[in-house]
Amino acid sequence: VLLINLLLLLFGALLPHFELSYRRAGDASAPWETLTSTTSAVFEVQQLQPSTKYAFKGRAGALLAG
Repeated sequence: VLLINLLLLLFGALLPHFELSYRRAGDASAPWETLTSTTSAVFEVQQLQPSTKYAFKGRAGALLAG
C-alpha cells in the first residue's frame, strides 16, 4: 500500500495535505481552530493571546486529486 501511495504521489494523483488545529489548553468546550495546506507543513498561527496556553494537534496525509 505504501508503494502504491508513493507512486500516486509521484505521478500527481495524490496531493499532500497538512492540518494544524489549536485551542485554549484546559478548555474542552473551546472549539478547535484548524489551518490546512496542500503545499506546506509550516503554519503561522495568528491572534494568539498573551499569557494563554494553547493545545496543538497536527496531522499529515494525502488527498486523491480530482
